[in-house]
Amino acid sequence: VSCNPTGSLATDAVLLCQPATKRYTGLPFKPTSAQPVDMFPMTDHCEMVMTFDRMTKSEYHGSISKNDDKKSKNDDKKS
Repeated sequence: VSCNPTGSLATDAVLLCQPATKRYTGLPFKPTSAQPVDMFPMTDHCEMVMTFDRMTKSEYHGSISKNDDKKSKNDDKKS
């Protein structure tokens, strides 16, 4: 749950969804759902409820190979 979807939620989501580092180990998460909640209808403010699930090994390795394929295709176009 975030009361600052464009600030802290965006920053935290990047940390949760990035590949493992020395500080943050394990498979990354992926966002699976997001729902804005207007708890204060008389204001412009909105809360965001977001669900993250940890990626499976096959999802993680599949996303890496897809990204590598895109990079190699882009490199081929540049040549």
